[in-house]
Amino acid sequence: MLATLLLLSGMAVGGSFRADVPYDKIVRTEGTNFTVNGTTIRLVGVNDQTVIPFNLYPYPQTDYVYHNHLFPNYTGDPSTKIPSNNYTHFWWQYFWLVKELGMNAVRLGAFSDWGFDMMHKTWYNNRTLWDAVIDPMLTMAEANGIYLIINLGGAFDIQDSFSRTNHEFGKDIPDSMNGSIYEVGSECYNHWVAWMGEVMRHYQNETCIASWEIANEPEGDYVFNNYWRYLANPAASYLYWAETITTAVKAEDSHHLVSMGTGSGLFFEWGQGNFNYMNDNGQDFAHLHFYGDAEDEYLIYYRDAWADALNKPMLFGEAGKSDNAPPWGIYYWPWLDAMASQYNISLCWLVLTDYPGYPISNATMQSIPPVPSQYFPVHEPSPTQAVLPTDTITPLLAFVLVLAVSLAGYVVLSRRRWR
Repeated sequence: MLATLLLLSGMAVGGSFRADVPYDKIVRTEGTNFTVNGTTIRLVGVNDQTVIPFNLYPYPQTDYVYHNHLFPNYTGDPSTKIPSNNYTHFWWQYFWLVKELGMNAVRLGAFSDWGFDMMHKTWYNNRTLWDAVIDPMLTMAEANGIYLIINLGGAFDIQDSFSRTNHEFGKDIPDSMNGSIYEVGSECYNHWVAWMGEVMRHYQNETCIASWEIANEPEGDYVFNNYWRYLANPAASYLYWAETITTAVKAEDSHHLVSMGTGSGLFFEWGQGNFNYMNDNGQDFAHLHFYGDAEDEYLIYYRDAWADALNKPMLFGEAGKSDNAPPWGIYYWPWLDAMASQYNISLCWLVLTDYPGYPISNATMQSIPPVPSQYFPVHEPSPTQAVLPTDTITPLLAFVLVLAVSLAGYVVLSRRRWR
């Protein structure tokens, strides 16, 4: 029992087991192109809002182990899973399927307050579980040639009022922390910067990371209606905030690109000037979200021209044809696919509904090759071995040690008594 608990506590399991990889394989920007070692690439991929938060959710549950948003088919059922033996096996299958669909990128991470809460709490309170999920994710993405756009900040939608409960940093952050993530220099803002900086420094040599995303739609309608529009100069205030936070996190990791996913809406509407507010604030590329059903080329032409004027590549970090049909009302859009390719715009579909080759057939699932032998033995705890947070394991271990010593003393005394 004691040996098992030592494993649970992380004493018997190390952290990262990956070797450093060549620096020249990291994604960069050169003018209006994404490049790797001087060769132009175009990122084409998909979003997965749940795969990281749900697989960190075993703290303290195991219902969502190997859950994801994509494979083999997502219909709104939260139990979508890939049958797996461990996280190396899970991520190998996951990224192999992304590659099988002809894609080379996944945008994932903290898309919401809840997703951020899972990532933030697990990073600080259960690094054994964090490493068990994230380390093999990076290794298997690299093995399959998949680039990751990792959202660390989430979407902090201040919906009802400017109250801390709608944009605080996880439920484990003291309520006494003042300010908000949008108030430069406040305790809440400073903690946000510190959290992202710790994660970015830890993974700064990972070549499968194409970009860190430090916020998801921080200028969105909810935040605009409940915060930005009440300031004396909303646009200038947003620009100051975006430039300051981008500069702060870039100082933590000089290897990877940095961006914010922006959705426009009520705050910044049509035109080069508004486009610049969202994308000319220290970020390394223009990052927009593109939905609709109007197939007018000017919608692409002008956005591409605005990005060219900034001499930056552009990513549609969320994309799809939209209507109001359940479960999502968003679909793969062949017209946008063709336009983005024509204008060399990278994009990640929000969902794979109607995408060629999707949903994944049973035959395709069964054709996934085994994990290559070089990735074994797998140095990771199983999901159930990693569920206990370290702050509860320590007193538990202390109790077990005391119990073990007491039992040993009882045995010794018993033997003496019966001699």
